[in-house]
Amino acid sequence: PQANNNPNGPPAPAQQNPPTQTQTHAGNAASSSGNAVPSASGAPAAAAAAAAGAGQRQDDLLRCKMRIRLPAFHVPRLAGRNADGVSFINEVQQRAEVRISFSRTTDLNGYKTLTVKAADPIRLNTARRLLLNRVAVWTAMRENGPVKENVRVPRAVVGSLIGMRGRAIGELELQSGASVAVENVHIMPPVPIVPGNTRMRGLTLTGTAEAILRCKVLIEAQIQAHRRGDVGFLGRRGTMTAG
Repeated sequence: PQANNNPNGPPAPAQQNPPTQTQTHAGNAASSSGNAVPSASGAPAAAAAAAAGAGQRQDDLLRCKMRIRLPAFHVPRLAGRNADGVSFINEVQQRAEVRISFSRTTDLNGYKTLTVKAADPIRLNTARRLLLNRVAVWTAMRENGPVKENVRVPRAVVGSLIGMRGRAIGELELQSGASVAVENVHIMPPVPIVPGNTRMRGLTLTGTAEAILRCKVLIEAQIQAHRRGDVGFLGRRGTMTAG
């Protein structure tokens, strides 16, 4: 060993630069300088983490929850797609701004549970009303009751009640919970409802007494709108415009 001629003691060891620290977040590596270093292998993980975060934020907004029990045989029909390629559950989710999921298992009584989440109780009740009304219409058609009533409407109004591709009748049933069938035979009433229009069409309403009453109120509102020259609550194409 060489002798140390430094009277101040042994020389201090040479200083070394500390190693660069790297932080990893959502698949991207960030250096100590703050510049992001892209990682090809971390891109899918970043996208998955971002999607999970967005879903969690949306769940945080849907703070209200409701459970609805329905006969299990209705669920495939609710989840199945219609002629426009949209399922009724998706339609309710869009219209009421809710999220709907249903249990995979059926209880001993033959029921499935639908869980509805929304930001407020108003949206929950809207979704509940639409779901139960749709099931009520199917039940009325299957059981042909429990109540059936025939009503007459001016022929000029029938077009707006049917709507393009039957959408207006579908909306009428959805809002009332009653099944609506249009008779093909024109009726001549003794006293016309609309002056100057003596040709009438018959409608057969089927469902509970409450559902039929709601349906008659909506039909009368559409007749009054027709007299005023308005499109009414059904709109020109059978879609809801108000209420």
